[in-house]
Amino acid sequence: MPSTSLCLSGGGARGMAHLGVLQYLYEKGYKIEAISGTSAGAIIGAFIADGFHPAEIGELILTHIKRLPVNRHHLKQQGLVNVNFLKDLVRNNLRTKRIEELPTPFFANATNYATGRGATFTTGPILDVVIASASIPIVFPPMMIEGIPYVDGGLSCNFNVEPLKKYAFPIIGVFVNPLVPYDPAASVIAQSDRAIHLTLREMILETIPLCDVFLEPPDLKDFTVLNVKSLPVIRDIGYQFAKQMLEANEQS
Repeated sequence: MPSTSLCLSGGGARGMAHLGVLQYLYEKGYKIEAISGTSAGAIIGAFIADGFHPAEIGELILTHIKRLPVNRHHLKQQGLVNVNFLKDLVRNNLRTKRIEELPTPFFANATNYATGRGATFTTGPILDVVIASASIPIVFPPMMIEGIPYVDGGLSCNFNVEPLKKYAFPIIGVFVNPLVPYDPAASVIAQSDRAIHLTLREMILETIPLCDVFLEPPDLKDFTVLNVKSLPVIRDIGYQFAKQMLEANEQS
């Protein structure tokens, strides 16, 4: 049984591709020895570290996403989306309550909203840490941990490979934010999305070489962070790309 450490980026709805990649890894008999996750990658990573199968996680997410409420009245005070549906997903399903008690070593990255500095959590309540890591500003309100406001880890480090270097296992990195081709006629929203992608790309250039295998499904460029209606399609893109790339690696 091959063993590996796993780094999972953030990416909103595109993070569902992580489950497709994981499904393929499980089918091939991979054992995940350590996980580092940011935002969507932290949510999925926490469930994997707690012993859940990718198919189980997918069903839980698809069930909970149907309850996704949009807050149109309290945007200034809170966020565009009520975070309770995410809290319920984690609180009601994870068996382990603290990071340091997980069966598999797990690292979650969040951003201190007061200072802008990244924070890698290796201990503490999983619920608070995972929600903090996935709290996209404006979409979700900040998460308070020990009096400090934390938001999406992708703002400081969306591909946190560094903690995995201490383990003697190959590192598979999955990054779900491919660049969208430049289009000068694109809408303001599309241009803004591209600007964010460029920032994320610059941030990960130094960490990609730390991976033994780096997976970035190009077809994810057709989806935004809020494309929740396309989650099954996004998951399949991750599966097919992992199958294609890892089979090619085996043959080389």
